[in-house]
Formats: sequence, structure tokens, C-alpha cells
Amino acid sequence: MADRRAPNPMLRKVWQEAARQRLTESIEAAWAGEPDGVVMMPTVVRGSAGEVLVELADQLTDVIVVGAGRRGVLARIGHAGTSRYCLAHAKCPVLAVPPSALARYAGRWSRALAFRHHGLNADEAFDGADRQ
Repeated sequence: MADRRAPNPMLRKVWQEAARQRLTESIEAAWAGEPDGVVMMPTVVRGSAGEVLVELADQLTDVIVVGAGRRGVLARIGHAGTSRYCLAHAKCPVLAVPPSALARYAGRWSRALAFRHHGLNADEAFDGADRQ
């Protein structure tokens, strides 16, 4: 909100660098770096997620991979879903990945706290995910 009223180039640069760092850390956590044989172009762009993804993936050889998780009622009222936007507007294939059983289990703060105190271990969590 503050940026809309009085844009600050210095703050935008700090935010962009923080976003770039989170992106790098996410790629490292997910795949331990860039996967072999996959061409990746990590990019930080300011804008609506769906619009930016569709704009960047404008070739038939591109693929957009988005989460298709459920969102709360208020979130659905305020914003169109990124996955729906991409599915409706993309010129390339779109892969919408549903949340895992573990993500559904720990999806909300109250559930996350219950997960922490529940004593559910990784074997139980992944065993339950395999059965679905």
C-alpha cells in the first residue's frame, strides 16, 4: 500500500533482492540446485502472479507448473486463482498440481500447531499420503 502512494526505488531494490534470495533458497531446497537436463531461468518480476506467468511463458515449448490448492472463501472473493488464470490464458501447457495429503493436514495455522503437538512423524505422514 505504501509503495502505491509513494514508490521508493531503494525499497523496491531491497524487496527484489530479498525475493531473488528466497527464490534461490527455494530452488536449492526443492531440488538441491538446478536439475540436470532442465533449462531454468529463475526470474523475479513484480506483478500479479497469473498475469506474469502467462506473459513470461509465451512459447509453446514452455510449461507452467502451479499449485492447485484450495483457498479460503475470502481469498477467492478478493483474487482470481493463479492456477485458473494460467489455465484460461496460457498459450503453453499448464500443469496444476493438487496439494499433497501432508499439505492438506498442515494447511492452516491451527492444523500446523496440531501437527507439531500431535507427534506425527515423517513415516506416518508419507505413509498416509501413499494410500490416497
